[in-house]
Amino acid sequence: MITEEDRFVVDFNFKDFLLALWGSAPRPRKPCKGLVFFSKKKKCIDKILTVILIISIILAISMTVYVIITPKEGEKFTEFYVLGPNGTADDYPTDLKVGEEGTVIIGIVNHEYANVK
Repeated sequence: MITEEDRFVVDFNFKDFLLALWGSAPRPRKPCKGLVFFSKKKKCIDKILTVILIISIILAISMTVYVIITPKEGEKFTEFYVLGPNGTADDYPTDLKVGEEGTVIIGIVNHEYANVK
């Protein structure tokens, strides 16, 4: 537990926060009792760890946004297939002699993610 003399109050006002980001410094305000966040005796290592944590959170959020926005490209291949005369993978001629006619359906599908000439 943090003792009463080691505590300080952080008074957060969203308007002042936006003004500080925009370049206008807010006027100091009287502390609001009851909102105790940090100890005055914050060590150097705590400050370093806080900065590392904030950088890690920003990095994790940006990587998540990148993964969501960037589509995943699948495997690149060309598909070849032979079907029988009725459009199924059976009943196609398997024992043809030279000069003998047979009917098959030959399919080629491009999964290369690019036009091929």
